[in-house]
Amino acid sequence: MTNKLKRVWELKENLSALRPLNQGELKRLREEFTVNNCYHSNAIEGSTLTLKETAMILQQGITIAEKPIKTSGGYWSQRCF
Repeated sequence: MTNKLKRVWELKENLSALRPLNQGELKRLREEFTVNNCYHSNAIEGSTLTLKETAMILQQGITIAEKPIKTSGGYWSQRCF
């Protein structure tokens, strides 16, 4: 158990050394979180879009042919917009 705790402490120290994050990194992390959150939330609701397709919709506003994007009572949660 002691070795595991030491490893956790080392990982925490490594993470702390990376802080504070710059604005570019914070923006990238927010975008990544948003895409992943929307993808998984919508997958639970029955969406068949891939992670890449979800990113294209959110970041570029591009929709995918033949794949529905329901906005009321359907796949796309309001949290995504």
